[in-house]
Amino acid sequence: MNSHVKKTLFEMLDDRGYDLNSIIHLDETCFIFKILDNKHRYVIIYNTNEDKPGIKTVKHLQHIINEHEIKHLIFIYKQNITVFAKNQLNELQSKCDIELFTENELYMNVTKHELVPKHEL
Repeated sequence: MNSHVKKTLFEMLDDRGYDLNSIIHLDETCFIFKILDNKHRYVIIYNTNEDKPGIKTVKHLQHIINEHEIKHLIFIYKQNITVFAKNQLNELQSKCDIELFTENELYMNVTKHELVPKHEL
């Protein structure tokens, strides 16, 4: 993972209340963070090195999500994702909240830009 992408991702997780010290490495492309609250809520971050991830990658993710009972997925890919993989991810959304990002989208944290006002809820 590019260092700019990793920095933006960690800032995003920190802003959302995830414990950055609770990292669990599943393999070189997949890791899990716990949210800082009394509930057992986790997010899985999956960063693929494939140029165009397909159904095999999504099936692997599905297995990890089911095994660890994850309800939130952030999927980072290089440029494109196959139509079959997108369809499989759409089916998976009934079990899990899914966010898709390209590496280019995470290259810079737009919420830290001087012209963007602070986002507050």
